[in-house]
Amino acid sequence: MTDHGLVDEELETIRSVLANFADEITQVDLFGSRATGNYRGNSDVDLVVHGDVRDATIDRLRTLFNESNLPLSVDVASYESMTYRPLKAHVDAVRQCLFSAQDIRQGKKTRGT
Repeated sequence: MTDHGLVDEELETIRSVLANFADEITQVDLFGSRATGNYRGNSDVDLVVHGDVRDATIDRLRTLFNESNLPLSVDVASYESMTYRPLKAHVDAVRQCLFSAQDIRQGKKTRGT
């Protein structure tokens, strides 16, 4: 697993925001520079959520992340709603599972850390 540069406190904040929608989310993957290991200290966190996730949920997640105490910007997308093929191909190529549905519900840190 590639080092994503997120510390335990940041991971717990991300997990706690996601937990608000645990009934819709089946998995959360990291993609982008943090998944490939090419991130910088201030790089954003690119997340793709899997499951029966509504557009309103994605909007609410973005708001909650913006209002959180995370010192990093978080971008959230629904995998099932992705229509731009090059982006979906990138996600498929580099994604790392950050949280399973069980991890989100049970308050576990992340797999692989």
